[in-house]
Amino acid sequence: MISGKNQFLVAAVTLAILFAIASCSAREPEFVIPDGARVISFSGYDWVVSASGEEKAGPGPNYFSDSHENVWVDDQGRFHLKITYRDGRWNCARVELAKHTGYGKYAFYVSSRPDSLDRVEIF
Repeated sequence: MISGKNQFLVAAVTLAILFAIASCSAREPEFVIPDGARVISFSGYDWVVSASGEEKAGPGPNYFSDSHENVWVDDQGRFHLKITYRDGRWNCARVELAKHTGYGKYAFYVSSRPDSLDRVEIF
């Protein structure tokens, strides 16, 4: 027979384990596409193109542009991200998937040489 103090301990440990299991199996919240955001399709996914406006944002901080000069898919179906100099400042490209794909191993094939990027550029 378990004493009252031990019953409490067993109940507390059981609740802690159940809570841990429940939190691990929780689904990732869906990404909410901001109103007016530019969305492009590439490789079977929708990508949200970020714009920071007049404010710098992370990573960086940088100015991010949703301009067609910074992010586009060409006629051959290739996805382009480009840093441009416009209006006296550098504008970066940033995209996010509109849907979470979960944890795993993902491969990206790049047609240009990433080792030729400036050391302060982030890919």
